[in-house]
Amino acid sequence: MSLLSQQHDAMQNITGKFPSMTWSQGLAGDASFGGVFRNDGFIGPGDSGTHETATFQVGFDASRVVRTTNETRPKNIAVIFIIKAG
Repeated sequence: MSLLSQQHDAMQNITGKFPSMTWSQGLAGDASFGGVFRNDGFIGPGDSGTHETATFQVGFDASRVVRTTNETRPKNIAVIFIIKAG
């Protein structure tokens, strides 16, 4: 890093999935998911086997809402302190 250069804070990405969630078809649209959650798609019919419910996979991805990198770090500003001898 050069003098007064900045490195923003970041965290390592966290990802995962909920293997199956059954909802009413109207509640499983992409607009129903926000933040770190996303709709990973239709898996199959719901518990009753009808078209009224459906089973979806829900994904979790922290990079959708925070800065991520290969390391977790605080904000960093490079400075050099000069001490004058009296």
